[in-house]
Amino acid sequence: MSSCSLLQSSTYNHRFSMASSQDQFTSAMKVAGEYMNKAGHESSKYINRARQLAEEEINNLPKTGLGDLSEELAQQHIVKKQSENLLKTVEKLADPEPGLVMPDVKPTIASVTKMISAFNIPGVPKNTAPPPEPVAPPKPTSRMHKVGDAFLNASAEYGSLSNFATVLKSIGTAETEIGVASLAFKQQVNDDFIQPWSNVLNTDMKDLAAKENDLNYARLDLDSAKRRHRNASDPTKLAEAEADLRRAQIEFDRHYDSLQSALERLDRVQMEQTIMLRQAIEHQLAYHNKAGLVLEALLANMPTPEDVEMDNVRTHPNNAQMQMPE
Repeated sequence: MSSCSLLQSSTYNHRFSMASSQDQFTSAMKVAGEYMNKAGHESSKYINRARQLAEEEINNLPKTGLGDLSEELAQQHIVKKQSENLLKTVEKLADPEPGLVMPDVKPTIASVTKMISAFNIPGVPKNTAPPPEPVAPPKPTSRMHKVGDAFLNASAEYGSLSNFATVLKSIGTAETEIGVASLAFKQQVNDDFIQPWSNVLNTDMKDLAAKENDLNYARLDLDSAKRRHRNASDPTKLAEAEADLRRAQIEFDRHYDSLQSALERLDRVQMEQTIMLRQAIEHQLAYHNKAGLVLEALLANMPTPEDVEMDNVRTHPNNAQMQMPE
């Protein structure tokens, strides 16, 4: 290829590169301008909301009403507060503390060293020790487990030849069985009540609060647009105000319908919560029935006061003779 051809090719590439860069610059400036316009629009919207809210508070300006939604929202605020209180109360019922043994999560020297070495900090030797064997977390225990263990330990101390030790062992076994039923009851309440109820508070209730905020903002935008429309005198400004008012009304209606749908959803959720409450009571009744059956079986196999007296007579006949009248 001649030097002239090379020069022409280089010039073409340079011009193409400059044109491409100029196109990219123009495109970037266009996007930046759109963002600036959007930011300016959003900033103006927030200023109008603040002004509208201030004038409503100071001058008692009329507000766009929410109709029946106002009463429904007020009722849902009460429902939310009481639902939170109920959840805390039932959580205390289903909390296995103080009997639950939690694993020790305090940091140790080994765990801290392992954490530091994982960052590969210069000058800090890397931890090459083999990982420790996994340790299974302790099994949860209830108060009744502790009571049962106390009776079983006492029975072992008395010895297997003692009738009293046999009674202690029977009580310890029964209390341990009740403890197992207690943990099952608490797990069922957690699965069928606490978790679903928490999901309602953390999803449906939060969604309702977000939609209520959106509607309040849309209401401020709508009333602000109405005020600007009333005050517009210039034909151009009046046309702009009418367009803003139409957009604000559309947004208000959209958020109104969205909030109404969320309230209808919560009505259905409250029917589901009624079923949750019934299931919790059913689990509670089943637990108490189980505990009652275990205690009844225990009493049926325990000596009565008469049996204890007769055993005392057989074991200590002299004591019985001393008590006989002359």
